[in-house]
Parts: sequence; C-alpha cells; structure tokens
Amino acid sequence: MDTVSANQNEVEELLRQASYLPDGDMKVMLLEEAVRLADGLEYRSEELQFKTRDLLVQAATFGGHPDKSLVAYSWCLAQLDNESFGVGWHFSRWEVLWKYKWVMSEICGFPQIPKAKIYEMLDDMERRFRQEFSSPRAVYEQRWEVEAFWDNRAEADEYFRKWQTTGRDALSNCVACETSSEMRYLIYAGDDEAAIAKAYPILSGQFRCSMIPHRTYGHVLLPLLRLGRTEEAARHHLSGYRIIAGRRDHIDIAGE
Repeated sequence: MDTVSANQNEVEELLRQASYLPDGDMKVMLLEEAVRLADGLEYRSEELQFKTRDLLVQAATFGGHPDKSLVAYSWCLAQLDNESFGVGWHFSRWEVLWKYKWVMSEICGFPQIPKAKIYEMLDDMERRFRQEFSSPRAVYEQRWEVEAFWDNRAEADEYFRKWQTTGRDALSNCVACETSSEMRYLIYAGDDEAAIAKAYPILSGQFRCSMIPHRTYGHVLLPLLRLGRTEEAARHHLSGYRIIAGRRDHIDIAGE
C-alpha cells in the first residue's frame, strides 16, 4: 500500500474514532490530527480537507473550544468563493452558512478581535445569506445581540425590530432558540415580567432543542430574583446546573 493511501486510511480511521466520542477535548484532538494529516497528503483531497474541518467546527463549538472552531470555519467559509471547490464531490453550502451563526454567537468572547472586524464579519454574513437564501432574519438576530453586548441600546433595539419583522427562512434559528433570544432582549430592555412570561414555553417543556432549555435556566435567575420569586429561581438553578455541569460550552451559563 502506498504512503498516500495509508495516510488517507489513517484520516478515515481518525474520523471513525471521533464519531463515537461526545463533543469535547478528545474528539477535538482527534479531528485536529485528521486535519493535519489531510493537509499533508501528497495529493491533497479537498473533500477530506473540508470534511475534517467541518467536523472539527461542530466538535469545537459544542466542546468548548470556540477558538479552534473559528480557525477551522474560516477555512471552510473561504472555499465558498472558490468556483472550482467541490467539483467532483458534493458539499452543502447551506450547512457552511448555518455554522456561521455558531461562530458569530461566540465572536464577542474574543477580546483580540476588534469591533471593526466583527462588523466586517456581520456584513459578510448578511451578504452571503442574502445571496443564498434572500432573508437576513438570522443576521439581524445576531446583530441585536452583538449591539447589546456593547450596550449600544438604540442599535440593539433597531435590529431587534428588524429581526421580528423579517420572515423566517431556511437559515432561521429554531423556535426554541428564537424564543430564548426574545427573552434575552426583554431582560436587556429591563422588562423582567415580560421576559419570564416569554420563557414560560421553554421552562414548561413546550420548546426545546440541543441548547434550550440548558441556557434558559441560567438567564432567568436574575430576573426572577429581582421579581422576588426566589423559590422559583432556586428550583431553576438546580434544574439547570444538573444539565450543564461539566460542559465547557456552557461555562458562561454556569457562571450565571
């Protein structure tokens, strides 16, 4: 067996091993090695280079390594501008753009990335979303949260309104995630009563996804305390902490 084939088989074996692991340090380590080997093949396989990075983006995002996710995703995103990329094999442009939301949701956690670069990324995201699927709804959701992070109240309000009045499309977040975002806006706006009312379908189990209600339990604690509903806050604290304890992708919520 030649060296190239052996290396390709080694990459596939690393991917197979990673597929059995939960998102976390070990899975990220295996996928990083798979990326390294895929890049080092004598006859590079674009498909393997993309596949290893695409899997790394997910494992790093949900395994608590957003820095590694950002690097891998930047490579995948750049390929959308390469007309020859993907010739002879299939990859989903929709899946690449869907992961843009994951990266942008973490971007304000990188103090080394200046505001100008973050705005540039948001503009690029909106351009790509409009070109591919016509609606910037998901981008407006990202924009209000970024502006709220910097406490630009007028801009946050403006983008929240744009988000709420723009129709859903294939890149919109699920109902649970959007409801959670609406709740966070109401907390930011200082309307604790409305925020808790908005959270009710999540807290009662009507809406849920892979990230919700995990994060919701943390977000509602301060509003509940401010409203004097301490027993309810204590109950949600215990319920929430049980399902996020030990998960690096929820460190910020563990702090709350």
